[in-house]
Amino acid sequence: MKKIFFTQRVEINESYGERRDAIDREIPKLLRECGLLPIACPNDEKIVEEMLKELNPDGFFFSGGNSLVKYGGDAPERDAVETLLIKTAVEQNLPLLGICRGCQFIADYFGGTLEKAEGHIRTTHKITGEITREVNSFHEYAITRIKKPLAIVSQAGDNTIEAVRHENLKITGIMWHPERGRRREEDLRFIGEVYY
Repeated sequence: MKKIFFTQRVEINESYGERRDAIDREIPKLLRECGLLPIACPNDEKIVEEMLKELNPDGFFFSGGNSLVKYGGDAPERDAVETLLIKTAVEQNLPLLGICRGCQFIADYFGGTLEKAEGHIRTTHKITGEITREVNSFHEYAITRIKKPLAIVSQAGDNTIEAVRHENLKITGIMWHPERGRRREEDLRFIGEVYY
């Protein structure tokens, strides 16, 4: 079974003075339904470096939550971990799928641009392109421009970018949340294709 490291959001609990790693329990369930073994990454770069050496993952999954620091986010430790993992994916040609913030991180890493978007929070909308269908939407920032080696897979009606793929590596990003709501067979197939 392929071992997939997944990233977690940082939640700040002021009353306890804690910065907590958190994940929707549906994320590991989704990965397991796709025949993958999910392994949670803490938002600690040194620990993740050790995990990479000891566990030899077969791929990575970047979850949603937290804005990127350069766009006002408050989780630099998460940005650092995802930077380490995307560099590893590039160097070792390992598959990587990013959803929502994960897709934004991929776009930004390869020189893309994000902008605040209207009408993309807690809604659904149609996307067209290689993937054409209705998707859920929970993001404050949208991808408005990408650069090579990324290619646009699908876009929303307002021309914001909803899915991207690296032209040469197994790196893919989608802006919707396949873990939320009813499981869709097309999402399970899509995720499986990223890793197998």
